Amino acid sequence: MNLSKSIKRFFSFFLSAAILLSFIMGAHGEVFAAKKAAARSVKYILIKAVDIDSGRAINSAAITINKRAFFSSSPSGIVKVDISSKELSGFDFLDIQASREGYINESLEISIKNPSKIAQPVRIKMKQKMGVLTGFITGCWSDREGHYFDTYSNEEIKVFGKAASSQHIIYKFRCDQEGNLKIFNLPVGTYEIEIRHKKWPVVITKQGEEIDREFNIRKCNRAEYHKTEKKEGTGKTDLKGK
Repeated sequence: MNLSKSIKRFFSFFLSAAILLSFIMGAHGEVFAAKKAAARSVKYILIKAVDIDSGRAINSAAITINKRAFFSSSPSGIVKVDISSKELSGFDFLDIQASREGYINESLEISIKNPSKIAQPVRIKMKQKMGVLTGFITGCWSDREGHYFDTYSNEEIKVFGKAASSQHIIYKFRCDQEGNLKIFNLPVGTYEIEIRHKKWPVVITKQGEEIDREFNIRKCNRAEYHKTEKKEGTGKTDLKGK
């Protein structure tokens, strides 16, 4: 008799627990479904290409998503992406590729499993291709014996300027043993090169531009070779060409 009551109690407890568990699972499923629906309620993602140095939007950057969909940004630099579109609806991650002339191509991967948690706009940061200035320091002089080329070894080079992004540029370095110099990482802008207190203007007009210049410290010409003589009784200097 007691055994029968115990069995009934066990089955009654088991049935109650099963009903309770079913209720909890159902409620949990509804919450999960609601969360999933809310996450997927975000239909569009904004993507913005920006200059990594200035933080400014990069106009007309080309954006490719998962190597399938191609988007070209508006002048504001913002691309509006429909993640529910046929091309992207089956993906949990977006592989974003950005390119623009004058910039180094950049890529970024983001998860869209929960789009509502994505901070928008998504910024893909791109770096400009910098200008390069190569050069050679030259100079000559002449005396009574003839014409000589001066040597410029380890001369100090100073670079001052302002990039188009309002970034101020100040470099100081030395040329090599033969007077060669090379300056990397020059953004678009206007610069001044100073060597032995002489100054030369240099303008980088486009990203990635390469300029080759000769920096002549002391100019002379064979027609200007001379020796100095004083005319008798006048005290004046007489320059006679050689």
